[in-house]
Amino acid sequence: MSAVFEIKYPFGIGEQAPYFEGLPNIDGKLFSLSSFNDKEVVVLIFLANRCPTARVYTDRLKAIQNDYESKDAQLVGINSDNQYFFPLNHLGKWWKSLMNVNSTFPI
Repeated sequence: MSAVFEIKYPFGIGEQAPYFEGLPNIDGKLFSLSSFNDKEVVVLIFLANRCPTARVYTDRLKAIQNDYESKDAQLVGINSDNQYFFPLNHLGKWWKSLMNVNSTFPI
């Protein structure tokens, strides 16, 4: 069985991530890639409010950030929900309740 599509990554592990800015987190603060210049490693995690896997892994993601913070690593959650198709899944609505506003990393 052959694949219908081939995934090509624009950059590899260990390469510089493309710059981003103005992303709001669940507290309404804006951040950018440069917000984490003091970190050796930044891990971008694409999450969706309606994703069952994301719901199951939230406690583990918090623990990973706690475990690796001293190793100069930073997790950053990116909400990949499309606000036009899923307007009720606005940023923070579900995450605030799930994370109990005690997130150990920005979302």
